[in-house]
Amino acid sequence: MAAAHPGLYRLATVAAMLASMLMVPAALGVKRLVADRSPGLAFIGTVLTAGGYICYFGIALSGITDVAMAEHGGPVQDYAIVLDNSQSDASTLWVFLLFVLGNLVGTLLLGLVLLRSRRVPLWTAAAVLAWPPLHLTGLVVGSEWFEVAGAALQAVGLTATGSRLLTAPR
Repeated sequence: MAAAHPGLYRLATVAAMLASMLMVPAALGVKRLVADRSPGLAFIGTVLTAGGYICYFGIALSGITDVAMAEHGGPVQDYAIVLDNSQSDASTLWVFLLFVLGNLVGTLLLGLVLLRSRRVPLWTAAAVLAWPPLHLTGLVVGSEWFEVAGAALQAVGLTATGSRLLTAPR
């Protein structure tokens, strides 16, 4: 895809990086909104989610290298080996593992603390909670529509949470 649509690939990479940056304050906002209800669970969910998406920023940034290699031309098979080796090296493997943990478990915990807190409408917590199972379903079924739906629901849920946070007493 990087070779066929470098502009689109670059745009998607930057969008993923920006979304990763936004997940950190979103997780912190959830913690602030519900911290007095489930402080331990909120803390663990926030740390996992924020850490996971900080890692995802780095993972997404590597997409720029994909585009540079594709635009340069040359031995595509050699480039693929280099990219595969860079992602499976022990010094970087933990980044991918922390992202998966934060993306799935961290988000699930944030959704649970939102549900338990009763500080947001039920649908808001349900929208955040929808992401992990829809993402996994998409991986199993082989259709990204589940992931797209889950990401959209998560974004709506976190936006509603942010709105509630803005109107909450300090």
